Amino acid sequence: MTQYKRMIQGLVYDPGDPGIMKEQVHLQDRLWEFNQLKPSDYKKWENLQ
Repeated sequence: MTQYKRMIQGLVYDPGDPGIMKEQVHLQDRLWEFNQLKPSDYKKWENLQ
C-alpha cells in the first residue's frame, strides 16, 4: 500500500514520501500565488480557481 493510499484512508503515513511531497509542493505554489493577488485581479483569481 502506498503512503498516499494510507493518507487517504486515514492511516498513519509518512508525510515526507516523495510522491506526497511532489503533490504538496505544487499545491503550496498555487496557494502562494492565490494569496499574493490584489483584490482587483479578478481575471487571475478566476484562473486560479
